[in-house]
Amino acid sequence: MKTQYLAPRKLMLAALVVAAPFQIFAQLSVSANKTAAQLAAAMVGSGVTVSNATLNCPAVANGTFTGGTNSLDISSGILLTSGNAASVMNTASFFETQANGTAGDANLTALSGNATFDACVLEFDFVPLGDSIKFDYQFGSEEYPNYTCTQFNDVFGFFISGPGYAVPTNIAKVPGTNIPVAINSVNGGSPTGAGVLSNCTGMGPGSPFPQYFINNINGPSPAYDGLTVVFSAKAAVTPCETYHFKLGVADASDQALSSGVFIEEGSLTVLAPTITGCPSDISVNTGANATTCSAQVTWTEPTADNSCLDVTSSSTHEPGDIFPVGTTTVTYSFTNIGGTSECSFDVTVVDNTVPTAVCQNYTLNLVNGMGTVTAANINNGSSDNCEIATLSVSPADFTCEDAGENIVTLTVTDVNGNVSTCDATVTVQYQPTCEIVSVPENNVYTGGNPNNIYLGYGPQSATLDATATGGSGFTYSWSPSTNLSCSNCEDPVFSPTAGGTYTFTLTATNSNGCSTTCDITFCVLDIRDPNHPNKVFMCHNASNPQTISISVNAVPSHFGPHLGDLLGKCTDIQCGTAAKGSYAENGPAAIPSVAEITVYPNPVTGIFTIELPSGIVGKEAVLMDISGRKLQTKSFAGASKLSFDMTKEAKGIYMIEVVNGTDVYRSRIVKD
Repeated sequence: MKTQYLAPRKLMLAALVVAAPFQIFAQLSVSANKTAAQLAAAMVGSGVTVSNATLNCPAVANGTFTGGTNSLDISSGILLTSGNAASVMNTASFFETQANGTAGDANLTALSGNATFDACVLEFDFVPLGDSIKFDYQFGSEEYPNYTCTQFNDVFGFFISGPGYAVPTNIAKVPGTNIPVAINSVNGGSPTGAGVLSNCTGMGPGSPFPQYFINNINGPSPAYDGLTVVFSAKAAVTPCETYHFKLGVADASDQALSSGVFIEEGSLTVLAPTITGCPSDISVNTGANATTCSAQVTWTEPTADNSCLDVTSSSTHEPGDIFPVGTTTVTYSFTNIGGTSECSFDVTVVDNTVPTAVCQNYTLNLVNGMGTVTAANINNGSSDNCEIATLSVSPADFTCEDAGENIVTLTVTDVNGNVSTCDATVTVQYQPTCEIVSVPENNVYTGGNPNNIYLGYGPQSATLDATATGGSGFTYSWSPSTNLSCSNCEDPVFSPTAGGTYTFTLTATNSNGCSTTCDITFCVLDIRDPNHPNKVFMCHNASNPQTISISVNAVPSHFGPHLGDLLGKCTDIQCGTAAKGSYAENGPAAIPSVAEITVYPNPVTGIFTIELPSGIVGKEAVLMDISGRKLQTKSFAGASKLSFDMTKEAKGIYMIEVVNGTDVYRSRIVKD
C-alpha cells in the first residue's frame, strides 16, 4: 500500500521537521483558520453578493495567503487543503502530508472515482449582477510527481447549483473538456508510483494533459511538488437570481500526501456583458446608377442583458449611415461593472458602378505622314461616381494609309477597376489622289487619242496635266524625267524625239507628308518619210492595205473618205485610237480596228449608261475611283448597254473600264 511505502520517508522527514520546523519560508505567507464568511468575502469581486456561508473543514486546513510567486502564479487569495494550510508556505523540499482524520465528500468522490478523505468544503449563496461569472485558481499536490495514474487521485471541485443547474455541476474542468481537474487528468503525462496509464486516460478523451502541469519538485514555495497552471472556472448565470457554490478539496484512497487549491482574491466576479445578435460582415454594392462613391447601409443592432445591472453602450456607426467604398469596421461596446465587451463587424461597400464614357469625333492632321490621337482628344466629359483612374484610346497611331474615317475606342477605367468604353470617328487628313490628262499642243486630228503622238504630223508634244486632291501644299516628282520639261513641277511638257512607248509616274505629296502616285502612257510613232521632207507614211486600209507616203497636207483627206486609214506604215505596230485614259475629243469619229465607247450622261448625278459600238462585244464593265479602286462591276452578258447608279458615290472624277477580249478601254466620267 501507498501508506506502507511512504512510512520510511515520513519518519525521515519528521526528524527534519523536529530539527528545523518550517525550515525555509519563501515569500508566500498563509494565515490559517478563517471563518466561512471571511473566506467567501475574500473570493468575491465586483458584481457579486454572497450570503449564508458555511465551512466544513478542519481549522488547520484553510486560510488566506499572500505573496504567491514563481510556480504559484496567484499573488493572494484563499487556500483550501486536505492537510495543513500553514505548511504550504514551505518550499517544495518540505514534505507536506497530514491526516486530519475527517471524512470525505460525496461530490468529490464522484469526480475522483475513488473514496475521499480529509475533505475541506466551503459553501455559500451568491447573487450575480451579470449573466456570467468566473474565478481563477491553481491546484497543487504532494502526490505530484510520484503518484500519477494511480488510485490516489486527489481531487477538488467547484459545484454550482441554481437556475439552469438542477443538480450541483462542477465547473473546475480542463479547458475545452468536461474532465475534472485532478491528479490523473493534469500531470507530467506518464504513470508513476506503480500507476497505470488507463487510470489517467479513463478520466476522459485526451487525458492526461501535461501542457497544463508545472513540476515544482525542486522549486520554491508552495510546498507542493507539482501544480497546475492558472485555470478559470466560468459559468453562465441569470442576473439577479440566487445561486449556491460548493468548493472543496480532498485526498483520494488514503489520507497521506496532501493537496490544496488556491483561489485568487476577488476573482469571483461577473464577466463583461454577453452580446447577442452581433451582425455578420455586410457587403453592399454602390449600384448600377450610383452618383456617389458610397452607399447607405443598415442592420439590426446587437444587444446585451441589463436586467438588473446598468449596461452602457456605444458604437462607432449607426444603422442607416453612409459608408464609403472600401471596408469599414463597425464596433459596438457594452460595459457593466464586470468590464466591457465589444462586438465588431465589417461593412464593405463595393463599387460596381461603371464609368460613363462619353466620346467626341476628332480630325487628325498628320505631320510627316504620321500622327497620334490622345485620350484627351476623344474624351468628351466622361465621368464616374468615384474617380476616373485612366483614359486610353485604341488605336492611337495613324499613317497616311489610314486617311479617311477610322473608328477608335476610348476605354475609361475608374479607381476600383470598373471599365466602360465608347467609340468615336477619327478622320485622318489626308490620303491624296491624283490624275493625269494628256493635253496635246494643238487640236490636229490624228486618230482621236490624245496619248498618241506621231512624229511628223499633228501635235509634237503634250502637257501632262496633273490634278492632285486630298490636302494642300503639294509637291510633285516625275519619274522618269527624260523628254519632260521639268521633273518637279505640276504640269510638265512631254516632247519626244523618237518613237516608242513612254510611261511617266507622278508622286504627289501633300503638306501632311502623305503621297500618292498615278501614271500616264504615251504611244509615239515616227511616221516621217526620211527621203521626202514634208511627207509622212500612212497605211491605206483598202482591200489590200498598202503603205503610202503622202504630203502632210493630204493627211486630213484620208481620215474622212478612206475609212480605216491609219498614220504610219502598215508594218508598224499601230497605236490604237482608244488608249488608257483617253476619250474622243477632236475630229471625225474614225472607226478603224477598234471603236470608242459611249458614256451618257456625263457629267452624271445618278444613273449613267455605257453603250458599245456595233460589232463590239463587251465582257464586263468596272467603275473605279481615280486611284483604281474597284467600286462596282457588271457583266454585259451579250447586251450592248449597261447602267450604273452613282447616287451613293461622292462627287469627283471616276473611270469606267470595259474589257473586250484582250483590249481594255477606259473613259472618264464626272460625278456632280
